[in-house]
Amino acid sequence: MKILLSAFACNPLRGSEPGIGWNWAHELSVAGHSVWVITADAGKEEIKAYLETHPNPRLRFEYVNVPVSRWLPESLRYIAAAILWRSQSLNRARELNEDIDFDIVHHVSFGSLHLGSNLWRLNKPFIFGPVGGGQVAPRGFGRYLVGGRLIEAVRSIVVRYYTGILFFARSTVSNAAVVLYANEETREWAHRLNARQSEYMSAAGVSHEWLSNRTPKNLDPSKPLKILWLGGLRPRKGVLLALEALVLLGRQTEFECTIVGEGLQSRHMIAWIEERALTGKVDWRGHIPFTDVM
Repeated sequence: MKILLSAFACNPLRGSEPGIGWNWAHELSVAGHSVWVITADAGKEEIKAYLETHPNPRLRFEYVNVPVSRWLPESLRYIAAAILWRSQSLNRARELNEDIDFDIVHHVSFGSLHLGSNLWRLNKPFIFGPVGGGQVAPRGFGRYLVGGRLIEAVRSIVVRYYTGILFFARSTVSNAAVVLYANEETREWAHRLNARQSEYMSAAGVSHEWLSNRTPKNLDPSKPLKILWLGGLRPRKGVLLALEALVLLGRQTEFECTIVGEGLQSRHMIAWIEERALTGKVDWRGHIPFTDVM
């Protein structure tokens, strides 16, 4: 098939949302489809360099620049970029569709229910997702949101009471042939917003090369349990919750935990580890380049 993939974030040398965008594009081309990817130009140099050493005639990229002021807070930059991306990517998609006549249009990122996509306006079978965004922090978990309580409180109000009213969730979901949801809360919202069909799919975007064919070995109770925690240290990621869980785990078994990531809560990490007597058990490495993490 001829597939138009909308992936605002796309980079072969990154994890998280850029990695998801890249892996969708790559795996669809490996499956034999011809894939055109509309993406922001943030990953342009990495994509070009990768394709020079890994040529793929089924994979083509169209770059759309979305200039957003760096003076805006990170959360507002995300929303502003998404709104600009909707209109600019649609214009480019229409130009491409006139020449190519796509069989399917698929929006992968932004992977947000609320920010949505308007590529359904191409009047082609439209796939939306995998997306999240329907979930909120449970009441009583506010103390884990150090540095982000206000933003998360506002977000929770928007999700609980204004999904389908603010932004673009309703028009996107109701016009999609299929909505791929990443969690049950988002599935419930997709149903309320009149999704024609919805299916669960993990948003991880893990490449086959990362997976091992080895059968998991039985744990040796005489050796410490080794744990890897990987992700941005943003309030909603819950690293403080993970540390408190490790305190409880330590009452039952020996463990070694390596935490990789930086973010808004980085300034608290050393104190949090020391306060919970986890020094020597938890090794926080900060930021490590994606290729080294792999």
